[in-house]
Amino acid sequence: VYVSSMWSAERKDAKVQNFVDAYTKKYGHAPDQFAASAYDGVYMAVDAMKRAGSTTDHKKIRDALARMKDFKGVCGTFSFDDKRDPVVDLILMKMKDGKYSMVDM
Repeated sequence: VYVSSMWSAERKDAKVQNFVDAYTKKYGHAPDQFAASAYDGVYMAVDAMKRAGSTTDHKKIRDALARMKDFKGVCGTFSFDDKRDPVVDLILMKMKDGKYSMVDM
């Protein structure tokens, strides 16, 4: 079985490996895609608040999120296009022996 994903703890990226190490140390197991997405989501919101110049003006924050370009998170690079659709780095994963692993391309 092959699937596309934004997340893999196997990504050869210092930010990903630091996140995996810290998360595993704190919780006793590696993060899944939900933990990684939540982690990136918090930092995206903080980034948008900084660019909006506000932590409370939801319209400015919304607009700053919509203008997000090339946010580098643990799930890869994230942007919104002109239609506010997400543009993300996807990786190919393969299920083997009950475990997903990244497919080198």
